[in-house]
Amino acid sequence: MGILALGIAKAHGKLSDKDDAQYIRNLLDAPAHMEKVLTLDRFFKDAANILKTFKGFLYLGRGVHFPVALEGL
Repeated sequence: MGILALGIAKAHGKLSDKDDAQYIRNLLDAPAHMEKVLTLDRFFKDAANILKTFKGFLYLGRGVHFPVALEGL
Protein backbone atom coordinates (compact mmCIF):
# COMPACT_ATOMS: atom_id res chain seq x y z
CA MET A 1 0.00 0.00 0.00
CA GLY A 2 2.81 2.41 0.84
CA ILE A 3 4.57 1.77 -2.45
CA LEU A 4 1.35 2.47 -4.33
CA ALA A 5 0.88 5.79 -2.52
CA LEU A 6 4.47 6.76 -3.29
CA GLY A 7 3.98 5.88 -6.97
CA ILE A 8 0.84 8.00 -7.20
CA ALA A 9 2.48 10.95 -5.42
CA LYS A 10 5.49 10.73 -7.70
CA ALA A 11 3.33 10.49 -10.83
CA HIS A 12 1.50 13.66 -9.80
CA GLY A 13 4.74 15.51 -9.14
CA LYS A 14 4.13 15.72 -5.39
CA LEU A 15 7.23 13.76 -4.37
CA SER A 16 10.88 14.53 -5.07
CA ASP A 17 13.43 11.83 -5.86
CA LYS A 18 15.15 12.53 -2.54
CA ASP A 19 11.92 12.17 -0.53
CA ASP A 20 10.96 9.08 -2.52
CA ALA A 21 14.28 7.42 -1.68
CA GLN A 22 13.87 8.27 2.02
CA TYR A 23 10.34 6.83 2.13
CA ILE A 24 11.55 3.65 0.42
CA ARG A 25 14.35 3.32 3.01
CA ASN A 26 11.81 3.81 5.79
CA LEU A 27 9.55 1.12 4.34
CA LEU A 28 12.48 -1.28 4.03
CA ASP A 29 13.41 -0.60 7.68
CA ALA A 30 9.86 -1.37 8.90
CA PRO A 31 10.48 -5.11 9.56
CA ALA A 32 13.44 -4.31 11.84
CA HIS A 33 11.29 -1.82 13.75
CA MET A 34 8.55 -4.43 14.11
CA GLU A 35 11.08 -6.88 15.53
CA LYS A 36 12.02 -4.32 18.18
CA VAL A 37 8.38 -3.87 19.14
CA LEU A 38 7.84 -7.61 19.36
CA THR A 39 10.68 -7.86 21.88
CA LEU A 40 8.48 -5.76 24.19
CA ASP A 41 5.82 -8.48 24.25
CA ARG A 42 6.47 -9.34 27.90
CA PHE A 43 6.11 -5.69 28.90
CA PHE A 44 2.71 -5.49 27.17
CA LYS A 45 1.52 -8.69 28.85
CA ASP A 46 2.55 -7.39 32.28
CA ALA A 47 0.91 -4.02 31.61
CA ALA A 48 -2.30 -5.71 30.46
CA ASN A 49 -2.42 -7.81 33.64
CA ILE A 50 -2.10 -4.67 35.75
CA LEU A 51 -4.56 -2.59 33.72
CA LYS A 52 -7.27 -5.26 33.73
CA THR A 53 -7.76 -4.68 37.45
CA PHE A 54 -9.02 -1.11 36.86
CA LYS A 55 -12.70 -0.33 36.24
CA GLY A 56 -12.50 2.68 33.93
CA PHE A 57 -10.27 4.61 31.58
CA LEU A 58 -10.27 8.02 29.96
CA TYR A 59 -9.30 7.94 26.30
CA LEU A 60 -8.13 11.24 24.86
CA GLY A 61 -7.51 12.03 21.24
CA ARG A 62 -7.82 15.05 19.00
CA GLY A 63 -7.24 15.66 15.34
CA VAL A 64 -6.04 12.55 13.54
CA HIS A 65 -5.77 10.72 16.89
CA PHE A 66 -9.48 11.10 17.68
CA PRO A 67 -10.53 7.88 15.85
CA VAL A 68 -7.81 5.98 17.72
CA ALA A 69 -9.21 7.22 21.05
CA LEU A 70 -12.66 6.00 19.98
CA GLU A 71 -11.24 2.47 19.68
CA GLY A 72 -11.04 2.37 23.48
CA LEU A 73 -14.79 2.67 23.90
